[in-house]
Amino acid sequence: MIYLTTSLPSTMDEAQQFTKAVEHFQAGDLDGAEQGLAPLGGLDSDHPDVLHLSAVILLERNRAEEAADCFERLRTALKGAPAPLEILRPMAVAYQRAGRMDAAAKVAQEIVDLAPESLDDRVNLAFMLLEAGRAADALPEFDNVLAQDAACADAHYGRGRAAFALKQPAEADASYAEATRLAPGDSEAMFWHARALQALGDRAGAIEKLHAALTVSPDYLEAYCDIGTLLAEAADMDNAMRAYGNALQIDASNAVALNGLGTLQSALGHRGEAEESFRAALASDPQLVIAHCNLAEIKRFDSFDEDATALGEQVDRPEITEEEQAQLGFALGKVYEDLGKYDEAFSRFSAANQLYRAGLEYDPDDDEALATAMIGGFDAAAVARFRDKGAGCDDAMPIFVLGMPRSATTLIEQILASHSAVHGAGELDVFEALLGENVADLEALAELEAATLSDLGQAYVSALSELAPAGTAHVVDKMPTNFLFLGPIASALPRAKIIHCVRDPLDVCLSCYKRLFSHRHPYSYDLEELGRFYKLYERLIDHWRAVFPDRIVDVVYEDLIADPESETRRVIAACGLDWEDSCLAFHETERPVLTNPEGVRQPIYKDAVRRWEKYESHLGPLMEILEKTDNG
Repeated sequence: MIYLTTSLPSTMDEAQQFTKAVEHFQAGDLDGAEQGLAPLGGLDSDHPDVLHLSAVILLERNRAEEAADCFERLRTALKGAPAPLEILRPMAVAYQRAGRMDAAAKVAQEIVDLAPESLDDRVNLAFMLLEAGRAADALPEFDNVLAQDAACADAHYGRGRAAFALKQPAEADASYAEATRLAPGDSEAMFWHARALQALGDRAGAIEKLHAALTVSPDYLEAYCDIGTLLAEAADMDNAMRAYGNALQIDASNAVALNGLGTLQSALGHRGEAEESFRAALASDPQLVIAHCNLAEIKRFDSFDEDATALGEQVDRPEITEEEQAQLGFALGKVYEDLGKYDEAFSRFSAANQLYRAGLEYDPDDDEALATAMIGGFDAAAVARFRDKGAGCDDAMPIFVLGMPRSATTLIEQILASHSAVHGAGELDVFEALLGENVADLEALAELEAATLSDLGQAYVSALSELAPAGTAHVVDKMPTNFLFLGPIASALPRAKIIHCVRDPLDVCLSCYKRLFSHRHPYSYDLEELGRFYKLYERLIDHWRAVFPDRIVDVVYEDLIADPESETRRVIAACGLDWEDSCLAFHETERPVLTNPEGVRQPIYKDAVRRWEKYESHLGPLMEILEKTDNG
């Protein structure tokens, strides 16, 4: 305890009383210390030393908000005199624990100004800036520490957190790797390293890091939840369910785990169970935004009921993130669409899209460059050359279902996966990843060798084999944007079946615009960029049809709606399969569906045709681009 003045012992009794209070505190007797301060005014005192000890006692009792208020009264009692480090350090902690991060960061800066040589204080400042949502300010502070002590594991970890918050996952990956090298038992650093790897698309690496974190901290509930999410994305539902079960064994009321369980149940078509899980999550944490949104997704609204009201109330909470604001906007848009209030629905969708787009780094010119390179590298002459040299893997296992997102790729996969010889693997990024490993840059596409394509095809088939049950004849990869890579796909896998889903341009673009995708599709959050991407898609598909005239089977969504049986039989025959009645009863097939699960849990319906007409007055920028010819 520091004595700020010499005025406290106005009487010897007061001095002795204060000294006894200090002795009780130092002995860990908080009750005795508090009782000792009572005759001196305690919390109502205007003496700095009494207020200082009172604030620290409150902090020790985990009454952070009261401690922070007491420190503020201490500031007033100082009458402009500078507070020493002995006061500032616990003051910053009080603000931090009370969630008043702006105030905590301000005090932490005062501490660093008084003790610039203290690396521990500078690390604390950086973390408080990070918690205050000021990652851009925190990053250079962590760098300042590392410039003086490159072996500071906490600074490497904090730097990773700051870089990740700034959407720099590669930088975060490097920082976390160094943090865990220096502190191999830091389970929190392992956990966040997994988040960075997940953002980089390394699902296997992320799961490995999470298991490592659990080895160190077996009750790390958040790690189990993240494992569940990652395994669900890989369609490993049994192990995903097990991971969430492990989390709920640690805390049966954990809202994040209950929400994750609900997403699995929804994907499996267990709608009632999913609703129960989402409601249980919200009972545990009424402010869990994603659970509100997930509940809205699986529910059909016929009035603006208490669920819709609770969803809307989340928007006004000042502490929610921009991503959560976007999630709420899409969910509320869906509510208003259910209610037939299309202008209000579009207003919500539009605001959510603008908010989400602002946080993305996306340049449409990059997609244009990719399309141009693909067309140049796989023109008619190149395709003929590869064919003449016998390029590719001669395996008929793959069935590609592709097209624009929201063009019924999920529905077609569900139909195919209802056949006994077919396994639906969902949206796989396997081919794109393998292509990236074999092609250094876009210019290298024009230099691909036939042998490389053969190796690429074999590697892809090997990867598919690991995803499907033993003995499976065919595996469906329904990554919609595989149309970008159809040249390499068709050349590397000459016996693969290619099903191209076609849907009304305005309907498919609007459907994209109304959805917050879990990843990919950055073009879909702006009407003009969405229209531009659709034109790019048309350009590529026209080219692929020209160079692979007998390989692509078009399935038009509107035709499928009008005559489900004829179109379904045509798709099954095109894949070289014998007819099975289960393909027409696809909605009864028990399998996980992660993208648009509600759309395949009922027979084919017609209300999704020409839905754009309900929003026509809002679609001007999109319609203008779609109406343009290739010549402008």
